[in-house]
Amino acid sequence: MDLYSAARRMARPFRFTNPASYREVPLAGRGVIGDGSSCALVRPDGVIDWLCFPRFGSPSVFAGILDDEKGGITGITPSCGPSRACSATTRTPTSWRRCSASSARGPSASSTTCRGPTTRAPLSTRDTAGALLDAAYLYERSGGRLPLRTWRLLRSVIQTTARRWSEPDHGIWEPRREMRHNVHSKLMGWLALRRGQHLARLFGETALEQSSAALADVIRADIPQNGVDPARKHFVGV
Repeated sequence: MDLYSAARRMARPFRFTNPASYREVPLAGRGVIGDGSSCALVRPDGVIDWLCFPRFGSPSVFAGILDDEKGGITGITPSCGPSRACSATTRTPTSWRRCSASSARGPSASSTTCRGPTTRAPLSTRDTAGALLDAAYLYERSGGRLPLRTWRLLRSVIQTTARRWSEPDHGIWEPRREMRHNVHSKLMGWLALRRGQHLARLFGETALEQSSAALADVIRADIPQNGVDPARKHFVGV
């Protein structure tokens, strides 16, 4: 949707006819917005009633989906008048704030960015490459055809995985601690290279196919050697 059409739709905002009917909206009826480090749930009327910030595992900033009185919400609602006025409401257990702004110069679109005080360094994870390459592999196996431009991007992911699979990371759950050698990340690195081996063969890149296969075997040997509890004979987290 272009910005003009989006702005036109903002002039006809969704509103609940019954003020209490938002409680009947199922979880699947909400939208999700995020930046890869955190996300918020958005009701059909534009109100955010769930947000953990600045990370997925952080304490909730808004949790109205769980408790109307103590959870807290925030929302921006455009009016239907010619002034294009917007009213922003934020409710927390200890305060209620409402502010408004208007623009009479025609349709416009805007966005907001939330920032919170944090000194934490950016997270580093190694597990997404496996999911990405596996999806591409399954797409090809089911009859799809990857364009050359997409393959070039995937090739870059394979090469990055080959260089960095042995490095520690924060892992799939992003715990608040230093980076470690996570078994799940190693496994997904193996998957990325094994799927990359198959895709490289399809695109005629023999050298990449062979190097990916050889490195995948190295990771396969590394996981049971370093990722298994020798006493209890089970995989460990790190």
